[in-house]
Amino acid sequence: MVSNNCIYIKGKLDDLLSKKAFSGYAFSLIEQDSTNIVVNGKTSHSKGATNVKGDTLFDLASLTKVVATVTTCLKLIEEGMLNIYEDVDRYLPDYPHKSVKVINLLNHTSGHAPGIKSYSDLTMDTDIRERVKESLYKENDFQYSDINYIYLSDIIEKVTGDFDKYFKEKILLPLRMNKTTFNPKSFGYKDFCASEVCRFRGLVNGDVHDELAYLLGGISGNAGLFSNIEDLTIFAKMLIDGGNYYDKNILSGKSMDLLKRITTPENVRSRSLGWLIDKNKIYHTGFTGTSCIVDFNEQKGLIILTNRVHPSRYNIDLLEVRNEIHRKLFRYNNF
Repeated sequence: MVSNNCIYIKGKLDDLLSKKAFSGYAFSLIEQDSTNIVVNGKTSHSKGATNVKGDTLFDLASLTKVVATVTTCLKLIEEGMLNIYEDVDRYLPDYPHKSVKVINLLNHTSGHAPGIKSYSDLTMDTDIRERVKESLYKENDFQYSDINYIYLSDIIEKVTGDFDKYFKEKILLPLRMNKTTFNPKSFGYKDFCASEVCRFRGLVNGDVHDELAYLLGGISGNAGLFSNIEDLTIFAKMLIDGGNYYDKNILSGKSMDLLKRITTPENVRSRSLGWLIDKNKIYHTGFTGTSCIVDFNEQKGLIILTNRVHPSRYNIDLLEVRNEIHRKLFRYNNF
């Protein structure tokens, strides 16, 4: 049964679609008695674009941080391979700052700047690792930062040998999230919602939009993951169901408790591990026009996927409408 909430969301997104705030969208509303997936629009604004479908891939942008990186870290904690209260340089000896702990990377209290000093002169020959190492740093400062999650993927790579492989084996395969992946073109996938028309790269379609993740080969802790509304609905349901997917336990009760715990000081925005958190609700967005919110108390979730950066990142009409939808349906205070 299609709920009134579902009809409300569809109306809001259809209005944005008519204004070309994006070329297409997909959303999934999970409520206690129903799950509704709705798609509309095209994969791009071009004449030859195809219809968005339930398995059309979107660039998740910073949803990569919570879907891939945080979830993988939780699994590593369970398996005794990661201690988030240890100093980062225990895992990465070349890490340039002392007394920063892994949890500081996870909740953005490390002091790292949002990104590198300059993006204007990036080329395929740019030494991104050196740029990351040279990025601005202020001890004990709270700042949402891609640098944090690049270092986290380095840690995961160090302790597992292969971030991408471990994430797929421990999370994606058990959940049957069969089309969620980094670098989807390498697996022959062709159905993408296009992102930005970039000055240097042309139309970005099926390659990661984020500049740092792109220059890191498409696999990074901060961005690079592609997924569709069907797979992300499974992921959100797993969280709502306490880490379980049918008869499989994906995340332990301890992991779920940690995910619901505020880990930041009182004077900054409340975060658990990666996720913004407010009264047992967790929330995250992605720059390309993606978002996921889960309410554990009401057993409810909403995933919205759009390509709001197509053809330009200056399409910002989605942002306030998305906030309006979330405030109405989830009654949060601090997101």
